[in-house]
Amino acid sequence: MHARRTLIGTARRRGSAALAALAVLALVAAACGDAGEPAEVAPTAEVAQPAVTPPMTVGDTYYSMVIEEERIAADIALTDHSGAPFRLSDYADGPVLITFGYTHCPDVCPLTLANWSRAAERMGVAAEDYSYIFVTVDPQRDTVEYLATYLESFDLPVVGLTGDSAAMADVWSDYGVYVEQGEVDANGGYAMAHTSATWVIDPAGRVRLAFPHIFSDEKIAHDLTLLSEEGRSEGGT
Repeated sequence: MHARRTLIGTARRRGSAALAALAVLALVAAACGDAGEPAEVAPTAEVAQPAVTPPMTVGDTYYSMVIEEERIAADIALTDHSGAPFRLSDYADGPVLITFGYTHCPDVCPLTLANWSRAAERMGVAAEDYSYIFVTVDPQRDTVEYLATYLESFDLPVVGLTGDSAAMADVWSDYGVYVEQGEVDANGGYAMAHTSATWVIDPAGRVRLAFPHIFSDEKIAHDLTLLSEEGRSEGGT
């Protein structure tokens, strides 16, 4: 079977070209390996961590790439991991983290979600202001059931999203996401190369930050806390 290649940003260009450029600057597409079955992910509680988490000092400069030009995040209409309809516009009352990956990924995708989880632990109750979204790049295999089982491994209320091929292609395009399927092996497995950045959307619906999957939980926690503090300052609270 030939590799399926989807180069995003050709059919739906409403801001997607700019987001694609941001993704290229933030990271290269991750080529995740594959064993033919959903990746077994150790619960985040089992990931080695310092015995004592040092106090977090929040400076006034982001580690993430800051999107200076105003970019309103495109709405997303898919199906979540419980089988319910999902719309990103329903999350307009708080900031959102969005990343793209797949359940068979043994490295990049679980690293991203584990770092999100550890960052949330550092932030404490402030992390509850955020919503966490994991959009599949492999809808052929990432059913609602697979996503639900996969996300149970992470100590964070991540919402997994999937949909039909057309709906997924639209979302990838809107967010400038590169997706390429590798060759199918003898066992029917294949890897997916894909953009692996995280986008951070503020409560006003603007894409404010982008950072790569190798970002440490400390930097993530710092930047999300800083964004929240800026939001409170702008709101006069």
